Amino acid sequence: AAGSYIVDLIGAGGAKATHTVKIANQNMTEKLEFGFVQAGPGRLLQPGGLHQAPFEVGSRTVTVSDEAGTHPVTVRVKVGATVIAN
Repeated sequence: AAGSYIVDLIGAGGAKATHTVKIANQNMTEKLEFGFVQAGPGRLLQPGGLHQAPFEVGSRTVTVSDEAGTHPVTVRVKVGATVIAN
């Protein structure tokens, strides 16, 4: 039916996305694309202390921790690829 809908995706490995979709009187497809962010050597992604996590494609700012503390890192996530966050 025509209208505005919120689509929540929770997938394997912690993949999450929320999209607002507006549907007219025709069929439509909403594409959700993911890649991975991996913490560099001796580092972890926060929160959660993970070495790697899935993220939706695009520019993302993640928090990385190491022996010196935590700091934000901006990465560009590409579909199906892994990017390193130092």
